[in-house]
Amino acid sequence: MIAGYSLWDLLATLGGCGVLLVTSGLVVNGVLSRISHRPMSEMVDKPKRDTGFVVGKCENILIFVFVVLGAYTALGLVFAAKAVVRVDDARVHRCSTLPVRW
Repeated sequence: MIAGYSLWDLLATLGGCGVLLVTSGLVVNGVLSRISHRPMSEMVDKPKRDTGFVVGKCENILIFVFVVLGAYTALGLVFAAKAVVRVDDARVHRCSTLPVRW
C-alpha cells in the first residue's frame, strides 16, 4: 500500500471524494436558491457558474484530502489563497453578490 495507509483507508478516501463530488453542488445550489428565493441560474450567468463549479469542486477535493491527511497547514494555504483571489471581488461588490430577503 501507500506509505502506511491500508487499502480500506484509500477506498474510504476515494469514496468520500466521490460522494463529495456528486453532492456538493446540489447542496450549495439548494441552500443558495432557498435563501434567495430564486434559482441560481437567474442570479449568476452561465460562464461564471461553470467556472465556479469547476473551481469549487477542486477546492472541495483539496480540503477533503487535507482534512483526511491532517495537513492543517495546507488547509490554511487554501483559505489564504481564496482570500487573496477574492480581494478584487470585495472591492467591486462591497456587500454581497447574492440578494438575500429576510
